[in-house]
Amino acid sequence: MQENLEKPKLNSFTVGIIFLVSGISLFIISVFSGSQIISLIGLGLTFWGALFLLIPPPKHIEASFLITSSLPDYMTLDRMLNYLTPKTEAYNIPPCPRDIYLPEHLEGLKETVTFIPAENSDGMAEIEDIARGKFLIEKPKGILIVSPGIGLLDKIEQKRNTDFTKIPLSELDETLPYLFRELNLAKEIEMTTSEDAIILQINGSLYKNLYDQKYNLKSVKLLGCPLVNAVACAIAKSTGKPILIHEIKTVSNGKTITAAFKIYNRKFEARKKLTENNELILLRRNDLLFVINDSIHIIDLSFNILIGLQRKRVNWQQLENFSKDFGETYNFTAQSMPPLNLNFLSMSSAIKNQVPKETSKEIYNILKVIHGYFESLSLEDDLEGSVPNFLSTKTIISAYYTLNDLLLGKVVGDKENKKENHQLEVVLQILANNTDFKVNIEELKISIDNTIPENNLERMIDDSREIFKEQLKHLSLLYSWSVSKK
Repeated sequence: MQENLEKPKLNSFTVGIIFLVSGISLFIISVFSGSQIISLIGLGLTFWGALFLLIPPPKHIEASFLITSSLPDYMTLDRMLNYLTPKTEAYNIPPCPRDIYLPEHLEGLKETVTFIPAENSDGMAEIEDIARGKFLIEKPKGILIVSPGIGLLDKIEQKRNTDFTKIPLSELDETLPYLFRELNLAKEIEMTTSEDAIILQINGSLYKNLYDQKYNLKSVKLLGCPLVNAVACAIAKSTGKPILIHEIKTVSNGKTITAAFKIYNRKFEARKKLTENNELILLRRNDLLFVINDSIHIIDLSFNILIGLQRKRVNWQQLENFSKDFGETYNFTAQSMPPLNLNFLSMSSAIKNQVPKETSKEIYNILKVIHGYFESLSLEDDLEGSVPNFLSTKTIISAYYTLNDLLLGKVVGDKENKKENHQLEVVLQILANNTDFKVNIEELKISIDNTIPENNLERMIDDSREIFKEQLKHLSLLYSWSVSKK
C-alpha cells in the first residue's frame, strides 16, 4: 500500500510463463541428450512456473483512494470550523482504559475525541460534556468530534494486539514509528519525546496531498491528516492526558510533515496563561515597532520618488537607486500580528523604462497597501499594556503620511496647506496626550516651511523627517528598557 511504487518489469504471470516454458524446453532437451542434471533443472523450473501461475499477484491500493476517502470528512469539518472560528489548537482527549468499569451514563468517556475550542475560549471541555457525547460545547465554547485518526489507531491495536494505554511515553518514540511503518502509509516516521514537547516527522506520507494548497483545508492544518492525528491519539492514550496539537508544518507540498504536540495539564494553565499574556505583550510591542520602522523606511523611499518625479528634469538614475533600496519584495510575518507583503517589481520596471505616469501609479499603490494594513488592525485584538498599541500605531503612520504629503506639497508649490498643517497638529497632539511620542510641533512647522525647491531640498526633507523619527527612537529605547526590567 505505497504511493509511486515502480511498476515491476515482470509480473507474476509473466514470470510463471517464462519459468514454465523454460522448464518444459529443458526437460525435452534432457530426453534427447540423456542428461539427468538438465532434466532436474527443467522439472524445477516447471514446478516454480506452475507455482507463480497459481499464486495471485499482491494487490495494492492506490494512494489517491486514501485521499478521496478522507477528503469529504475534512471538507465537512471545514464547514463546521467556518461557523466556529477556531483557535489554532486542538486537544485530543484519551478514553478511559478498557478494563475500567463505567456506568451507562459515563460510557461516552470510552471514546477518543478531539476538542476544538473557539477563538475567544480558554481551557478544555469538561468531563460531563464528554461523557454525554455532546457536539457543541458552550463553556468553554467549542466542538467535540471523533478524532479523525482513531480508525488507523484501532487498526494497529487490533493487528498487533496492542493497547497504547499500557505503553509508557518513554518507550513510545521507538514503538510507535515501528508499528505505524507496518501499515506502509509513509516511507519514514521519526518521533522524539521530551518534557516540554513531542515532535513527529513523517516523510513520504500517503496523506500528503491533503495538505495541498488546492484544497486549503483548515481542518488538516488544525487536526493533521489521519496519520498525524492517530499519533496524537496514541500519545494521549499512553500519557492518559489530553494532547494539544501545537503546530503542523509541511515542506515540499507535504512530502515532509512535522507536527509538535504538547501535554495539556490543567494545574498550570492559570499560571501559564498569565506568563503567556506578558510574553505576548512584549512580543506585540516588538512586532509593532519593527513594522512601523520598516514601513516608514518604505514610505520615505516612496515619497522620495514622488518628489523626484516633480522636478523639471527627472533624474531617473537617482530614482533607480531609490528603487534598488526597496528590493524585490517585502514580507513581514509575526506571531502576534497579521502579515504585510509588498511587491516592488512593477514599480522598479516602470522606473527602469522611465515611464512617469506608471511609476507614480505603482508608488501610490504601495502607499495605499501600507496605509490599508495599519487601518485594518482591529482595536478589538489590541492588548492592554502594549505600548505602542494599535490605536497609537495607526496615529503614528497617519501623522507620517500627513508630514510627507506636506513636504510633497511644498515641492509641488501648493500654497493651500492649512488643512494638512491642522491635521498634522491634531494627530501629533493626540499622540502627545496618550503616549510618550511628543514631537516639537513648532520646530517641525519651521522645518517644513523651509522646504522649498530652491533650497537644499534633500537636507530640508531629511531634517523634517528626523524630528519625527527621533520620537520613534525614543519609543524603541523605552521598549528595550521595559524588556530588560522584565
